[in-house]
Amino acid sequence: MNLAASHKQQSVEAERLLALVMSGNVQHDPYVRLGELRVLAPVHMSEAFGGWFLSRYDDCLEVMRSPKFRMALGEHLACEDPRYENSAFLQSVANILVFMNPPQHTRCRRLSDGPSLRAQWQHRARRLRG
Repeated sequence: MNLAASHKQQSVEAERLLALVMSGNVQHDPYVRLGELRVLAPVHMSEAFGGWFLSRYDDCLEVMRSPKFRMALGEHLACEDPRYENSAFLQSVANILVFMNPPQHTRCRRLSDGPSLRAQWQHRARRLRG
């Protein structure tokens, strides 16, 4: 098998694994599939989902910390995906803080990270401890 055919076969298998994970079907353990994807194609451009999928921790961390990358998934891809209405996964992704871009990200971050809120949580924790 030549290199192009091998790459095509790898891409087809990666798309199959992503489809299983994205389907939201609880009969398919997503961690097993994501582990398989990490071995097969840790950085994969998905034609079916219209975006890059990273499955290694260090790659994800680099993208999430770098200002060079925008997290368009929540703003654009998840909501505009034709499967959005029937996919609990896509609906939840659209509202996850790490997938938001400014100004929505900044507004939500301000709500969850202020000194007032931190003091409220510390007070609740002390009350629960007795």
